[in-house]
Amino acid sequence: MSGDRSMSAARTAHLLGISANLNMATISLWGQSPRAAAILGMFEASIRWEGPGGHDEDLLVRLRDLFEEAKKYHAREDFPAMMARLRVAYDLVSIRIIEISGE
Repeated sequence: MSGDRSMSAARTAHLLGISANLNMATISLWGQSPRAAAILGMFEASIRWEGPGGHDEDLLVRLRDLFEEAKKYHAREDFPAMMARLRVAYDLVSIRIIEISGE
């Protein structure tokens, strides 16, 4: 596998992990799971540090900002605003994965 392809694969795998954690967090919040706080922590940990090669830092900064907003809305019990931020974050990750794949 060439260097570019292996970096693309690593970035995609990293973003798929972020996407999975975000999806689980969204579902747990929607269902008011008692594990929601722990699952939100998993998502937060997945966006805390730089991704492979530092290529997606712009996206990770946006995700961190959206997550901080979502947490504030969650604390205020503003469910629609919180979910909107999480949905935007999910869409941004999905779009980046599509961009990386070149399709």
